[in-house]
Amino acid sequence: ADTPRDTYNHCLHSKPMGEDAEIAAWQFKRRLQTIEAARGDGTSLVSLLIAPGEQINLVSKKIQGELGAATHIKSRANRQAVIAALKSVQS
Repeated sequence: ADTPRDTYNHCLHSKPMGEDAEIAAWQFKRRLQTIEAARGDGTSLVSLLIAPGEQINLVSKKIQGELGAATHIKSRANRQAVIAALKSVQS
């Protein structure tokens, strides 16, 4: 599977870019570096990437579905950590 960095490198080198595209690529690279540098304590870090134009209510439903699935995690500590992380995203 391609990593976000592989996708970035492919897009960067696949065709000539105008100035706006170069700025967008630079901004994307900076965001990607920020995400790659992020660290959490176990499952306390949740990355939620929402595509432009994606409806927030659909994202909220996906998170609610993940909360439902998290209740089936066997380990009590992991279950609580995942649920707390997902609830923090909702608020």
